Amino acid sequence: MANNKAPKLPKEKTTPAPQTKTEPTKAPDQTRQSSPATPPAQAASVADAPAATAQASVAPPSGVRMPVINDVRVAGRLTRDPIIRDVGNQKVANFDIAVEKKYLDAKNVWQKQVSYVPCAVWGLVADRAREFLKKGSPVYLEGRLRSQSWQTKDGQKRSMMRLEAFKVQSLARGQSRSQGQEIGD
Repeated sequence: MANNKAPKLPKEKTTPAPQTKTEPTKAPDQTRQSSPATPPAQAASVADAPAATAQASVAPPSGVRMPVINDVRVAGRLTRDPIIRDVGNQKVANFDIAVEKKYLDAKNVWQKQVSYVPCAVWGLVADRAREFLKKGSPVYLEGRLRSQSWQTKDGQKRSMMRLEAFKVQSLARGQSRSQGQEIGD
């Protein structure tokens, strides 16, 4: 009978890639203790960036680019009628929307989680929003987050995060785009 075993091939010898130790570039006023050599598999990762220092005046580390993204899209219902005020030579409409998320809990029962988001629209968008934004109206908003800090008369520091919308679209049935229910960009 014939031998069904495959012939053994000689094993190839592999040599590991040479490891080189590179020092990160340092700013003139920045001091850093040397760290152990990084394995080659991690050499191009973000973890190799120089450690952040407590000084705010130090330039950001070279080689690390942080994208600047502040875009928000949200759909929900107004919790109250908008309050429209004149600020300087333009108008601002302030309102809150309730954004609902449904999920299954551990007992396989549907639950609701509601988040309340304070919103503001400025200028012509605020003027036109007065026409169709009412308590309970379903809306779709696009904008960016903006934080605001202030101090009360008592000396307490307060802050809040608000969605500054540049696009407002009514989601109410029976309203079409041609009727002007979408405003902004």
